Amino acid sequence: EKEKCEEDALRACDDVLRLDTENLDAAKLYASLADKLLTPSDACQAYETLIRLAPENLQATKRWAEIVCNLWDPPHAIAALDRVLELDSDNIGVLIQQGNLYLEDGSHDSALSCARRVFDLDPGNEEALEIQEKVLERTRGEE
Repeated sequence: EKEKCEEDALRACDDVLRLDTENLDAAKLYASLADKLLTPSDACQAYETLIRLAPENLQATKRWAEIVCNLWDPPHAIAALDRVLELDSDNIGVLIQQGNLYLEDGSHDSALSCARRVFDLDPGNEEALEIQEKVLERTRGEE
């Protein structure tokens, strides 16, 4: 019963957005429902629409970036996290996640840069230390 109501609401929001592509309330509800009812790729598109209408919406941007990180390769995920950091530059969790993605992508200098930003906010942060240690381990063999 609840799912049927949510599906009806999703269709209604879709109809509203077809008629009024700038309707922020419909975009917010549509993104939220798409996240629950549709594929991650479709939810990602719904959040992109919402972010286009409300670029300062940190919650939507974080959720969009989370979906992108699960769907795409490190360069796409890093770019999505950059967008979150534009709105929330001191987000240690996002900086750590980005640092680990840079590591995965082999971008050691960028990974270290993320770790340094975390140390500026939280000296001695264990996860930033791990990133730093992994970079040292991986670059030791390159010398």
